[in-house]
Amino acid sequence: MEMNTIQTHCPFCSIACGLSIRVDLFGRPKQVEPRYDFNHNRGALCSRGILSLQWMRHRERLKKPLIREKNGFREASWGEALQKIASAFRSLIEKYGPTSIALYASSRLSNETIYLFKKLGYEVIKTPHVDFNDRLGVAPTRAAYSLSLGSTKPPNPLADLLATNMILIVGADPSSCHPVLMKYIFDAKDRGTKIVVIDPRRTQTARVADLHLQIKPGTDVAFLNGALNQLIMAGLIDRDFIAKRTKGFDSVQEVVSKYTPNRVAEITGIKEEQLRAFTRLYAQSPRVMVIHSRGLEQHPQGVSAVLACINLALATGKVGKQGCGFIPLTGHVSGGTTLPNPSSYGLKKGYTIYEIVEAAYRNEIRGMYILASNPVASLPDSSFVKAALQKLEILVVQDVFLTETAKLAHVILPGSTLYECEGSISAVDGRFVKLEKAFSAPKDAKEDWRIICQVAKSLGASQGFEYSSAEEVFEDLRSVSKETVQIESGAGEQSLVMSRELLVSEEIEKERLYEDRFAHADGLAAFYPVEYAEPAEHVSSDYPLLLITFKTPYHFLTSSETGRVDFFIQKCPRPYLEIHPATAEKLRISQGDRVAVRSRCGEVEAVAEVTDTIREDCVAMPMHWFKEGWVNLVVPKQFDPTSMTPNYKAIPVFVERK
Repeated sequence: MEMNTIQTHCPFCSIACGLSIRVDLFGRPKQVEPRYDFNHNRGALCSRGILSLQWMRHRERLKKPLIREKNGFREASWGEALQKIASAFRSLIEKYGPTSIALYASSRLSNETIYLFKKLGYEVIKTPHVDFNDRLGVAPTRAAYSLSLGSTKPPNPLADLLATNMILIVGADPSSCHPVLMKYIFDAKDRGTKIVVIDPRRTQTARVADLHLQIKPGTDVAFLNGALNQLIMAGLIDRDFIAKRTKGFDSVQEVVSKYTPNRVAEITGIKEEQLRAFTRLYAQSPRVMVIHSRGLEQHPQGVSAVLACINLALATGKVGKQGCGFIPLTGHVSGGTTLPNPSSYGLKKGYTIYEIVEAAYRNEIRGMYILASNPVASLPDSSFVKAALQKLEILVVQDVFLTETAKLAHVILPGSTLYECEGSISAVDGRFVKLEKAFSAPKDAKEDWRIICQVAKSLGASQGFEYSSAEEVFEDLRSVSKETVQIESGAGEQSLVMSRELLVSEEIEKERLYEDRFAHADGLAAFYPVEYAEPAEHVSSDYPLLLITFKTPYHFLTSSETGRVDFFIQKCPRPYLEIHPATAEKLRISQGDRVAVRSRCGEVEAVAEVTDTIREDCVAMPMHWFKEGWVNLVVPKQFDPTSMTPNYKAIPVFVERK
């Protein structure tokens, strides 16, 4: 059968792999294939990308607007659904003011959709309470980059991984979360690059490392401070770079001097010689690239941990050069999340997502609009989140499936996937890539950005939402952005035309930030002294183990999408708990036993997976949503004070056999 081929990008992680979708003459998608002409993946594609059509065309896709009634949901027309939303929101604004409404969305949306969602909240509803789920992960990195380097932008292209002497992977597991990146790591290793992994779990990524440092979760600050102290004492820092390109080093030097090998060993649980081995390897490597992710970010010292990582690089002059810098791994972080903030519209600073939930529980927030996110499953203390959302007078959920959050909604709007819309997304190196619409959303489902425009108009927006294409939204987004939004064509041509395929050019591939100056007004990078802080909740006889949550290779986020793919369900059908053999023996737990995991805020059940890949004083459980139980029932309300990112990586728990 004759087929059309549409070139676009994968909807999962921030590698934004180039792929082609083969569509028949009736507009039905048939196959996904990797592309060889996109720099990031060059013909590679992980199973989540290859099998993405299975969930996108799943029979459980939402196809029509739904309105809640006493006995469940009923189908409604778009007109009725929009009228109900507008009436409810207007009523709340009249009774309690616009700040009684909050908006929350995924960052795995097009830049255009995220921009319009913020515009709806700030300009039309006039509420400052608009947040995104990057709050749960990459927010500490953004805060630290901004404080130290002057910008939230990722500073290096992926190509720098092939031009370095050492790749330091801190709190990241590309083998599970960003599989295509492993090709870079293997290629670098073949060229002689040393691989160092800092992770409490011996992941598949850690198995290929030359040095694996299995520190206690949440102790990264102590380890990195100790490493910097060793380098200073040995005279292995770059005094010239510090003097010419940075400020604030003396205060950092004073703080890290307290982190002796003995103290670091006591805090982190590794041997003193392991710290010294790392320091030697780091000092012997003229060029070092750092890959970091959730393990560094998702605990109460997330911002401090990223700052400690930056301090180490700045002190040794390993920033702003080929093969020197940072690759912050995350899901899609669309550029729209960093565009106009509430102050741009004369509004005060808004609540973060958990502050929104707490405000809903105390009846301060009375209405919410949630777009493509599942906070009942993804936020800490899930029981509390569910109770708070159930108190809302109006909850609007726009999504592609009936998620656990959507089940609580008063109105459900059927949205689109990234294969069903045009626009742009941001890749891991901060550059925008173009999305092409490969096929249409099912039945009455619509592109997300178009739905937002309809909601805005139903609320009385007389102008500002009259877009006829994603290209027009992009031009509006670019006009209000404080930073240049640049999309590169495959020909290397400077272009912002949205009607053609746009790729990262070879020329752009070579670019990196901070080669001459940093983004602060004075052009200098700022050192920030950070201290290791003992956790608010300690392990004890009642809660003797530390729980780590993690991603599997087979599911993504709350698995509302991947949980509908047969292959992934077969590979990972239920929650499981990784537990060390010695710990399992003490607790009389055997492989396959059902176990209860209890924290100070809740309990969840799982199946024991006895493995020596985890520290003896830790256990680990996938973060994904499962019908049998979900780990966030036991994740407490603890947050990084700067970024308000939850602690998903170091939770004291008690484990017993059921």
